[in-house]
Amino acid sequence: LHHHSLLHNPQQQHNGSSHSHHHPQYIVTPTWRLKERMKTVGVCLVLALNIGTDPPDLDKPNPCAKLQCWIDPTSISRAKAKERIGERLEQQYAKWQQRSKLKYRRALDPTVDMVKELCFRMRESAKGER
Repeated sequence: LHHHSLLHNPQQQHNGSSHSHHHPQYIVTPTWRLKERMKTVGVCLVLALNIGTDPPDLDKPNPCAKLQCWIDPTSISRAKAKERIGERLEQQYAKWQQRSKLKYRRALDPTVDMVKELCFRMRESAKGER
């Protein structure tokens, strides 16, 4: 820990007695903003699926897993598969999050510029929240 001075209590010096069972109290004050003061207002789901395109430096094993969010992307068109996988992922996240006012934005197989723009827009709409 590089902030060891926060963990050391200078008033608790070892007095050479092995009979001392008193443990010092440590107080660490976080320097970041506390979570309970922030709320999540938006979620970006950025998926680089590239359905039907295998990475060039990877030998795919046979057999291999095919399902993405419990959907077989080879059973429907690529465009429909991307949409359905994005929808399912959003539904799953919404179920875990259990907040109805979140703003969801999906980017399915986006370019780098599209991701930058999405992040900028979401950050802009979030204002002081996260």
